[in-house]
Amino acid sequence: MRTPKEQGGSQDAVLVTTLVDHEPVALAAAYDGRAMIEATFCQDKQALGFVTRRQRRWAAQQMVLLLARLAPHLLLWGKRWRRRVPGTRRRLRGYGVVRLLRDVWAVSVVIRWRRGWMVSVRFSPLHPLATPLQASLSALFRGRVRVGCLR
Repeated sequence: MRTPKEQGGSQDAVLVTTLVDHEPVALAAAYDGRAMIEATFCQDKQALGFVTRRQRRWAAQQMVLLLARLAPHLLLWGKRWRRRVPGTRRRLRGYGVVRLLRDVWAVSVVIRWRRGWMVSVRFSPLHPLATPLQASLSALFRGRVRVGCLR
């Protein structure tokens, strides 16, 4: 493909594929979408620290890899329950993986358990996200777990 530049001249791009049944323009558009997905994977990989987590023992490295596979799923699950409350959704709009890990998942909480069941979650009142996260957790637990602030 040849794309004209604003300053004059053109920029050439070549896409080599074995998919001969598709139109070249459709393939190029699909490939552009793939670049965005790969950039997202790269950000996730960097934010979750997959590159720097190396263990000496084989079993430990396997555990790190399993946790690495679980982490993005937990982030997506957390995104769904945080969006249940409009105030939290507005407050956290535009947060990427790095900011979620740094600001949202690092909020100090005290969790109380009784006979193997979670009975209360208490947030630090000093954290700026404590109030929106309380509302989201209350909606998630639907009254089965008490959610509030530490005193």
